[in-house]
Formats: sequence, structure tokens, C-alpha cells
Amino acid sequence: MKQIFLTVHNPIWSSASLTDSQDIFPALRFTAEFWRQTQYRRVRQEYQKALIYKHEGDKSRFLFYTGLIKRVSAYLTEEGIPHVVFNETPPPIPFQRPSHPKFEFRDYQMALMRTALVRQRGYIEAATGSGKTALAVGLISALPKNFMIVYLVHELTLLKQTKEAFEGVVFGHIGTFSGEHKSLGRVTVATPQSLSKLGTIPHFDAIFIDECHHLSKDNCQYANLLRRIDAPIRYGLTATGPDENEVEMTLVLEGLLGPKIGEFTIQEGIEKGVLAKPKVILRKLPLNKKIKELHLYQDVYEAGVVQNQDLTNAVIKETKSLREKGLTSLVLVTKIEHGEIIKKAMYEADMPVEFVWGDVEAEDRNRLRKEISNKEIWCIIANTVWKEGIDIPSLGAIINASGGKKERTVLQKIGRGLRVAPDKTEILLIDFFNPSHYYLVSHFGERITLYFEEGWI
Repeated sequence: MKQIFLTVHNPIWSSASLTDSQDIFPALRFTAEFWRQTQYRRVRQEYQKALIYKHEGDKSRFLFYTGLIKRVSAYLTEEGIPHVVFNETPPPIPFQRPSHPKFEFRDYQMALMRTALVRQRGYIEAATGSGKTALAVGLISALPKNFMIVYLVHELTLLKQTKEAFEGVVFGHIGTFSGEHKSLGRVTVATPQSLSKLGTIPHFDAIFIDECHHLSKDNCQYANLLRRIDAPIRYGLTATGPDENEVEMTLVLEGLLGPKIGEFTIQEGIEKGVLAKPKVILRKLPLNKKIKELHLYQDVYEAGVVQNQDLTNAVIKETKSLREKGLTSLVLVTKIEHGEIIKKAMYEADMPVEFVWGDVEAEDRNRLRKEISNKEIWCIIANTVWKEGIDIPSLGAIINASGGKKERTVLQKIGRGLRVAPDKTEILLIDFFNPSHYYLVSHFGERITLYFEEGWI
């Protein structure tokens, strides 16, 4: 039986002989899709794809991501195919025990960090509010003090929030790369958009990606950027990693960061008292027969969610009731038009409210986050720009006005208020059942299934 030789060249690329590609292909394969336009409609079609690339310098070999070397090796072992791995990269980087005078790391944080520092690459799945900033600070504290580190966040509000969190607790100057503001520090907080525009990317010894589930496809901006950064230390942090059906996302995360390091779930956080337990409150909306007659999903969503006056009235009623109880609330929508409709209705009900969306300046978003955290204002409407990454510890309730069915999206919505605070042990999640159409009922069914499985009802 032939023997396969694998070579690890650098933190990004490994290779094998071109003739061995068929043996390794199944370990790197996933089902991709594209939409083909026919005469009458768009048709979804599937095809098999693998994360294998031509070697520009040596046509007798092919390349694959170094983070997938363990997956490839495990597959070959399982298939009984002899193989040898040659590693051309330097030895692991020495590290210290994570420590910081301002942080008392919890036991689960220390366990995750120890594994991460040994492996030196991979991603951690930790529930929102469980202390991802502490994990990042702890890992940075354990790395050599002369290391240049880039910490990637996907939008400007998170950049400002992260920079503020790091200042005073991370060794050295905190730089930022976003828009016109570009300064390098020992730790540089950056958006992938700003770094991607550079012809030559500065040298970094370590890279962190916050909300690393955005590294979801091989052609996404994060993937294109990570192929240009040769940092040997590569960590990702997320509250919602890929599920078993998201094979491409799993392969890309493993390939460009590394395999999953460990996880800390919402349930574990609740049991340890570090996260507030969600309490789901369900409200039923009136049946609308006109919505029932619609066929296309986009028409159903427009009539049943965005333009639904019953839903708007219910949101206003819940917001007012929460305010009377001394609880702040975050109303989540998907479409900008929907947010504007609710905002206008609230003003007409003598309940002025702010709406956060893409065109709201980062400074104003940050100001509003602080104001609702301090209960200077009692309600904010937000679209997907606040779907993830924004922690509001004192938040009393989340009002889901946007529906939805994906587990990741639902968990991201919950995460805005999971962090415990003085006199807060639970976070209310108010959701609405609309019986007017199959689509709306079906999506509600998926959400309520998650609530029951998590024990929130």
C-alpha cells in the first residue's frame, strides 16, 4: 500500500502530492450550492466541493489549510492509509500562566485558556456574557510581551467597545484600524474591512477574531484576510459555532483558525450563576385571514411582521408595561422599515425611542449603549447591527419583533442581556405567535422548540 506524505509549510498552508488528492478529498469535502435562473424561477442546485487548491510554485502538489492537518490525518488513519506528516514550522511558542491583577479568572475560563495555549490555534465557543473579554485578556497576558497582536471585530461599535475594554487591562498601547483611524499598538483592534484594503498587512504574531462565526465561507472577507496574515497564534471567540449541517463553516474555521478548543454553554453559565436565565413570555397575535392567502415568503413577512399593526401595538404595550416595572427593553427587528414603523408608532404613543441601525454613527451607537445600560433611556429599537457582540448587563427584556427560526440567530438575540447584574438573575424574552400563515407558525415552532429544549419555558 502506498504511503502519503503531508507537509506543514506555515500557519496557513500545508500540502500533499497531487496524486494523493483523491485519497484526501473526502476529508476536505462539503456540499456547496448555487442558484440557476430558469425561464420561470431560480432553482437551487448542489455540488461537491473541497478545500483543495493548486500549488502555484509546484504543480505536482496541492495545498490545503494547515488547521485541517489533524482532520486529514485522522481520516487517513481511519481509512487505514499510511501517512507521514513533515512539519516545517518553528516549535510551539512558550507561554506563561494567564494572570492579571484586575481579573480573577473563573475555573472554566482557566481550563479553556490552558487548552488554547497548548494548542496555540483554534476557536472557543463561549456563551455571550460568560467573559469573552476576560478570555482574550488572559490569553494575551500569557503570550510574550513583544508580540504584536491584532484583534478583529466586524463593526465599529464593537471596535470602540473592545478598545475601551482593553485600555488599562492589556499591556502596551491599544491601536485601532478603522476608516481613517489607523495606529498600530502592541494590541491593535481592527475591522477586517480596514485591514483588507492595505496593500501590505503589518506583521502580527497572533490574531484573535471576535464573533468568529463570521468566518463562514471560503470566499468571505475574513477568509481572504486570514490567508494574508501568517500569525502562528490564531484564536477565535464566538457564542454560536457551526452546527453539524454547516460543514463549510466548520472546515473554514478549522482550516484558518484551528479545531474547536472547547465550549461554555448558556446552561453551564446559568448553573454557575454567571449568566441570567432567560424567561420566555409568549403573546398571541390575532388571526389575519388576508395574510393567510399570501404565497411568497417575502410577502408573508412584509404583511405578517413589518406592516402588521397588531404586532406593532403589542410591542408598544409590552414596552410600556416593562417600563412601569422599571425594566429596560431592547426591541429587535430585521428590516430598517420595520424599525422606523415601530419608532413612529411609539412617538405617536408619547413613548419616544431611539432606533439603532447601519447609518447611525458608531459614536452615537456607543452612547446609546451606555445610556440604556445606565437606565438613562428605557427602550431602544435595533436591527442586525446589534444582533451580536453588544452586552447590556442591566437590560431587563428583549422583545423579538422580527420572528426568525435559525437557532444561531435566536441565541444571538438572547445574548444581548444574558450577563448578570445587581438585582438581576433573569432576562425576559418576549416573543409573538402569529397564527395567520404556515410560514409564521412554522418559524415560531422552531423558536419555541429551542426554548423548551433549553428549559426557558
